[in-house]
Order: sequence, then structure tokens, then C-alpha cells
Amino acid sequence: MTELMVNKGIERDQHILTPEQKKEKTTKDIQIISLDEYNLKLLQTIDDGNQYNFHSLVDMDELRGTDEIDIDTILKSAIDRLDNRPDERDAIATFIDFPAVDLMAYLTDRYNLSGPTLESVLKCNHKYWGRLIQKKVIPEHIPDFQSFDPYSEDPLSQITLDYPFWIKPVNSYRSHLGFRINNKEDFENAIPVIREELPRLARPFRRIMDLIKLPNHIDHLDPTICMAESIISGSQCTLEGYSYNGEVEIYGVIDSIRGVNRSSFERYQYPSQLPQPVQQKMIEISKKVIKEIGLDNGAFNIEYFYKEEDDQIWLLEINPRISQSHCELFRDVDGCTHHKVMLDLALGKKPEMPHRKGKYKVAGKFFVRSYEDGVVSRAPSEADLEAIQRSIPGVSVLTQVQEGQRLSDMEDQDSYSYELGWVWIGARDQQELKEKYDLVVKLLDFRLEIQKP
Repeated sequence: MTELMVNKGIERDQHILTPEQKKEKTTKDIQIISLDEYNLKLLQTIDDGNQYNFHSLVDMDELRGTDEIDIDTILKSAIDRLDNRPDERDAIATFIDFPAVDLMAYLTDRYNLSGPTLESVLKCNHKYWGRLIQKKVIPEHIPDFQSFDPYSEDPLSQITLDYPFWIKPVNSYRSHLGFRINNKEDFENAIPVIREELPRLARPFRRIMDLIKLPNHIDHLDPTICMAESIISGSQCTLEGYSYNGEVEIYGVIDSIRGVNRSSFERYQYPSQLPQPVQQKMIEISKKVIKEIGLDNGAFNIEYFYKEEDDQIWLLEINPRISQSHCELFRDVDGCTHHKVMLDLALGKKPEMPHRKGKYKVAGKFFVRSYEDGVVSRAPSEADLEAIQRSIPGVSVLTQVQEGQRLSDMEDQDSYSYELGWVWIGARDQQELKEKYDLVVKLLDFRLEIQKP
């Protein structure tokens, strides 16, 4: 292990601009971990009276679609860049899940910049640690859960929950390696997949955990453990919020609507259609748990289920970042992408978001999916996408596949489907939203050669 990784008490950086040097700057330089062209374009739409230069601190291909996430090398490279360019680090930010948000927390601490502590981020990203904290303060809003070792001789014997239940790693993203278990056969089919693919996530997570002093009950747990949780269900939504100087605020509630398999997302839709009293109760729960975790000067999104039959609210998980999936929804309805929340916090300011100042009353992000494996025989070209976006107001599209690509070769998909593309739509009402989406899917004209088992 390198000296960098062993150092639990981070030594503050010596290359800090003087107050006089900071005053001379008229532009804020923002280092973004995993900056891509799509998010850069959205960031450049923010018009709040400030000028920004955005820099890519860590490239996306170092964190996604790679066989190994080399935390040591990534951190060393990032620190070298930051040390060599002290005038280009007014803030460090990210909108990407593990390990980007963990790296951001470590680096903001190292360079005396605004951001949440790494410990608070880990309390969110380590799902078992997070559940223990949630059980302490909001026990009535979390399901039964327990840990188990997927590499043990008989992992099923460690689980006492009744079927059905859900299993997942203690750290993952985009529901990767999450499985609904209805019976013993489902479990036996899932375990070999988990055993093969989990180390790719567990090894870098252990390296991140080594950056701080952990409590004993977490430190002794190998990150290859998994969790089993009782099934929770109902209408799903996400609360987007932040904590600034100890005060927790929620600025938007987005509905998360699942597809025909009930496991994969069909779309996110804003504003939420849940009753206001339910939303207010979720806000109260969120404030309580975020304060207990100690997440401060950072953004978060919290996923919930609401079961109307028994008026039950369940907390699913907490992500210590904004959701990039929701950025265009806020722009369309409220008038500004909530990248602005991320920027304000990274610069040490209380976020200021407009409310209902956008062009549309409703907005959605749709996932174009295949629930079967296959080879892409046709995908829309760049010219096709540009034509769609020109002809249908309020629409933007990103494709996730190319012609000739086998869907099962895609990285980091959920366990039940494959994402062909993402479609963001702003509309006057629910009917127009659906009509626009149906037209977009027809024009995209994805075609697959389905692979039969």
C-alpha cells in the first residue's frame, strides 16, 4: 500500500492561493471528476452572474467500463494535477457515484475546499453501514436486513429472511449485481454471478475505506460481503436536497416509475405526483437521517417507496451527490439544471435554485430498454439524433449502444435489462409527455437480433 493510502490524518496542502490572489480572479475554476461532453453542455447553461472554467480532473473511462479501478493511480494523478495547477482549483465536484464522490470528498478535505467529509460519504455508499445508522434514527422506515458472505460454503444458510427478498453488494451503482430472490433457485443462480463480478467493485472500495479510520464494527467487514433485505414496494420517488452549514434543504421530489419487470426504471418524472403530506413526511425523515449521518456542505438524493395501502414510507438508499439523471428535469420545469446546487456547495455558498421558472410544466427522463439479450442491428446515427431533437421541442437523446454491439457485453447494467438509450422530454402535461416519447422511440428505430438461449 502506498504512503498516500496509509495516511489517515490528511496533511493539509501547502499550495494555497493567498486572499489577494483569489481576489484577482474573475473566473471560478471547477475541477470535475468524470466530466463528459453531455454534462459540460449542461454546466455551461448556468447563468448566475459568475464565470466558470470547467476542468476534467479524472476521466470517465478511468472509473467506468474498465476491468480494474486503480484508486492509487487515479489519486496520485489527480493530486499531481492539483499540485501543479493551484490557480485552477477553486472547487472540486462530481455528479457521479462511487468512486467519484468518494474521491471528491477526500480531495476537498486535502485541499481545504468545501465539501462533505469522506466518512459521511462512506456512511451513504456503504449500504450496510448506512442501514445501521438509519435503524438507529428511523427504524420504522427501513426494511429488515442482514449481511452475508457470498463466498462462504453455504451463504443461503446465513439469511433468515422469508422469501422474497433482495440481495445486493454493500457498495455498487445503477443496481449492478442486485437480484430479487423469490426462491432457492434464484439465489443459487445469482451467487455465481456475484462471486465472479463483485471483486471488481470490492477491491477499490476497500482502498477508499483505507483512507480514513473506520469504526471497528465496519473496518473488520470485508467489502465483498453482501446484504439481504426484505422486499419493499409502492410508488417510488427521489428527494433531491443538500446540507449547508448544518441546515438540510429539499428542493425537488421526482417520481421513479419502474418498467414491466418491476425491477428496471422506465422513467423519472418531475414534479412528483405523490400527495403533499407524503412528500412532507419524507422531507422530515430525510432531514433527520442526513443530520445523523453528518453529511454537510454536500448534495444528496434519497430514494423512497410509498405504499398507499398502509400509508407506509420506506427509505431505499441515500446517494451523496446530485443525480445527473434529473438535471434536465429541473432545467425544463424550474429553469436551471441542478448542477448549480453542486457548484454552489463546492464553492462554499448556500445553493440558490429557481422554482417553476422553466418552459414546461412536466418533464421526464425515459430509459429505452431491451429485456432480452441481442446484437444491435440498427442504432440511430448522430444525424438521426439531431433531426429528432430539432423536430420535437423539449427533447434530448443520448444513445448507449452501437451497431454490432452485443447487449450482454455492456458494463454495469442492472440484472434484468439493457439500456439502449436515454430520452429527456419537457411537456405541457402528462398526455403530451407520453405522445412525445412514443414519437421519439418510433424515430429512434432501434433494431436487435435477439439471442435465444
